[in-house]
Amino acid sequence: MPLSTSQARRSTLQTHIRNNIWEPTPYISFTSSPEALESSANFRRTRPYRENQTVVVIDPVELDNHYICLWEVKAEEVVGRWSWDDLSLNPNWYEDIVLPAMRNFREKRQKYQVEEEVYGLSNALSALGLNDFLSESSSGHGNSDQVVPKKLDGSGPIRDNIRANL
Repeated sequence: MPLSTSQARRSTLQTHIRNNIWEPTPYISFTSSPEALESSANFRRTRPYRENQTVVVIDPVELDNHYICLWEVKAEEVVGRWSWDDLSLNPNWYEDIVLPAMRNFREKRQKYQVEEEVYGLSNALSALGLNDFLSESSSGHGNSDQVVPKKLDGSGPIRDNIRANL
């Protein structure tokens, strides 16, 4: 469904936001409110044209109470998927299932981001030729807080700046 014109976008969005019309649109609705999700899912469960609903929990950077986006959620944003019929069997579904999954997701993402930053920094130091000037720690387990330059021979704007700040 091309959205290349203002009229096409307006028409598909108007269709999407009407609860009494169930036609596919290129949008996905989101909410950050467990209460709103529960209310909406329970309401939709009563509609004869609705099949089993899947709740997909994502962790976007910015989240407001309700917004709509184009039909794309990247895999790395997905915390988990649950059938609403299964999820709703637990009266504390949000606290017992979704929140622990969100915490676990964020911990893994944070660990991955730290590893990526360390890797990027290591590559940057290598690209600058600075890894040659670092010594191993006395423990033999790689660099430590006591890493000292072996030598700072040579010159150049980057090396001179580093020497000036040591």
